[in-house]
Amino acid sequence: MRRAATLGDGWMPYLYSVEQYADSVATIHSTAAATHRDLTGFEWLLFTFIAIADEPEEAHRQLAETLGSVFSRDIRGLADRVAAAGRPEHVAARLQAYLDAGARELVLSPCGADIGAAMRTARRFVDEVLPLLQLPSTEFAHAR
Repeated sequence: MRRAATLGDGWMPYLYSVEQYADSVATIHSTAAATHRDLTGFEWLLFTFIAIADEPEEAHRQLAETLGSVFSRDIRGLADRVAAAGRPEHVAARLQAYLDAGARELVLSPCGADIGAAMRTARRFVDEVLPLLQLPSTEFAHAR
């Protein structure tokens, strides 16, 4: 965070809870202020995993399987804190919390057992989650 605040052009943490993200934004702002650095143009991003299903248990299973395969261990407890899983409205609420905490761009990794399932998750995000978000600026509205 110190390096991002004093030298970097942005911040994109990985596997951060909403609370951790909000704390990191505050730390970067205070560190930059202490060194008289203007953060105009600084990029505030978040990388997170998403899983969307009509049954929340299914979404959480997909999330745990995806993260478990990435990290080769069971990380169900962590997954619920650092990702967004559930029905579209729950995923939107979690992502909105990150946006409210200071994220301005979201880099999302859709979960799924295979590329087809991941693509269905991505489509559901565009169709069912994105319309529920209160985006912080018009530059984000094109949903990168």
